[in-house]
Amino acid sequence: MPNNRKRTPIPSILFVAAVEFELRPFARYLRIDTSTNRVAHARGDNGSVALLAAGMGRGGDKTFSDAIHNLQPEAVVNVGIAGALDKKHPAGSTWAVQEWRDPLHPHATTAHSDPALLEKVLRTLKQASIPCKRAIAVTVDEPLYDVNIRDRIRSGSGAHLVEMEGSVWAKIAAEHRVPFTAVRVISDHADRPLPGPNSKAARRAWLAQDDTTTGKSRLSLALIASVAWLRPRKQLRELKEAGDGFGKAVDALDNVAHALLPNHELTGAVHR
Repeated sequence: MPNNRKRTPIPSILFVAAVEFELRPFARYLRIDTSTNRVAHARGDNGSVALLAAGMGRGGDKTFSDAIHNLQPEAVVNVGIAGALDKKHPAGSTWAVQEWRDPLHPHATTAHSDPALLEKVLRTLKQASIPCKRAIAVTVDEPLYDVNIRDRIRSGSGAHLVEMEGSVWAKIAAEHRVPFTAVRVISDHADRPLPGPNSKAARRAWLAQDDTTTGKSRLSLALIASVAWLRPRKQLRELKEAGDGFGKAVDALDNVAHALLPNHELTGAVHR
């Protein structure tokens, strides 16, 4: 009997992020829903696009690896937020990661972006009038908020950004011979947690919000989760400052989505 099952098309490009809100500008542009399924597909004039929210840190590695194996995309672009290792890099600025280095001494290079895909991304962003610099990044397993550790990593590695997924996912993609690069926008300066004694819970609450605003609901939920209500005035001010940077990062991701998606042609210069 013939197989009448509809085959999922091989994506021309897979956009992958740690959490769903980082993909929301892409999903909005493509008019697809990323809230129910981990992988969402859309058809474009030049091929299929897939979106994947893999999960934060090491929790997302297997999801990403399975997706690469099952989808066999022609190229992968990791999009999302990152922390700046130097305060001179403003919230909302856009960076394309050229290489990753180990956060620990001697800070050896751990992974590279695919050169052709990186150049195509940079050229596409430039054509859309989006300033984007090349970055060196470090990948950590836990959120980085200690100023002394941040400064030590920056001075030792020469890195610009800190995030929690890129280098591992770049290596997974390389193992599958799939071109990979990353575009990250700055949301903070890796110098403080969301306020309160339970800062990890506050961060999860902040990221889990359905809206991408810095409104009262987001602030309230983070206040409650972090037990920041014990000193509400000081903590609210700190949350507002964090929210301002987050809002600029969300706006920058929206600009990146509008630049990279229209023609879905990022794989045109990439050869396995």
